[in-house]
Amino acid sequence: MLIISKYPTAWLFSAAAMIGSAEEGSVEALSFLLQNNTRNYSTDLLVYSGRRHLSIVQHLHFTNTRSDIAKTMEAAAKEGLLDTIRFLSSHRTEPFGVKPLEEAAKGGHIEVVHCLCRNPTVLQCSDWAFAGSVKYPQVFQFLVSHFPSDFERMDIQRLMYLTNGCDRDPHTLVQVLDILVQMKVQRLQINERLAIKMKNFLSIVIRHNYHKCLIRTFETFDLTNMLLPALHLSIQFGQLHLVRYFLNALRKDQ
Repeated sequence: MLIISKYPTAWLFSAAAMIGSAEEGSVEALSFLLQNNTRNYSTDLLVYSGRRHLSIVQHLHFTNTRSDIAKTMEAAAKEGLLDTIRFLSSHRTEPFGVKPLEEAAKGGHIEVVHCLCRNPTVLQCSDWAFAGSVKYPQVFQFLVSHFPSDFERMDIQRLMYLTNGCDRDPHTLVQVLDILVQMKVQRLQINERLAIKMKNFLSIVIRHNYHKCLIRTFETFDLTNMLLPALHLSIQFGQLHLVRYFLNALRKDQ
């Protein structure tokens, strides 16, 4: 084998040699090194190193099924490595935590998200997975529909997760709010603590004249107590059509 003539024997049977073989996707070289290795090595690290090569992942699984796959699943989900996720998810039974779903959602890898959610050990969705998927409405919609109870239980920061990107990408926020309206998610109540943050958000929306985004926000969240502050902001920024909108809303509320 070329690997034998290319490197010193002392290096050949080191962990670095096995990791290098896994990273390069060389099943033949890795198999030879594993068979002739007499030192301690980490199978977890080898699976992680070879995650981009399904053949390596399969080989290590069938020769040593005791490796911890949590970190590998997390990294593979982040990189959208569907084949690796699909294989490990179907051949391993141990739970791998919420990190893979969070990373897949944050990266917008919808097929990886689907695959992970079919795994029987994935029983819930974290706040961070919902938050990370906001930039990808298709992923966000799937998670909300697949984990409705988790979405309803999200803490008060849910609103801020959904609105953080508004100043940078109002179109995405409109899509997300549209999804919530279409899915008839119950309107959120705004408490005193959140009202301060909400006023800052409304200031951004009104200042930049994100009219549709503003309407969707009022449809999605119970902002009755924010109508008057929003009217004042509209007057302050000279947004006449928004002044009309909030005057009409206030009349309807009386």
